[in-house]
Amino acid sequence: MADITIEEFEKEARAFLEANAEKRPVEKAFVWGEGSDNFYREKDREQEAQNAEEAKKWRQKKFDAGFGWITGPKEYGGRELPPSYDRLYSQMEAMAQRELGSQGGSQGEHQASSKGIFA
Repeated sequence: MADITIEEFEKEARAFLEANAEKRPVEKAFVWGEGSDNFYREKDREQEAQNAEEAKKWRQKKFDAGFGWITGPKEYGGRELPPSYDRLYSQMEAMAQRELGSQGGSQGEHQASSKGIFA
């Protein structure tokens, strides 16, 4: 049994994301004939290293706030919450990036997990 209701968890997650989530720039809609013809956007080593460092910082911030391993055992830094809480957080994190990104702002990092929230 969870020691926090899903409503309380959602409120906590929303506050964390509003205070800490990086903004993604809004992608311009594709217009045929405009922009670069370069399909592959390669990053240089310096940019890759910077992105990796930003992703590590984001993961550490999430873990420190209790959102890094929501379903994991408490003795290893998790919260022992049901998978539904983890799914809720993942959805909220993805949605927060779209909402924040739609307001403009600097390019953020992408989460170091398979989802990749900032890139």
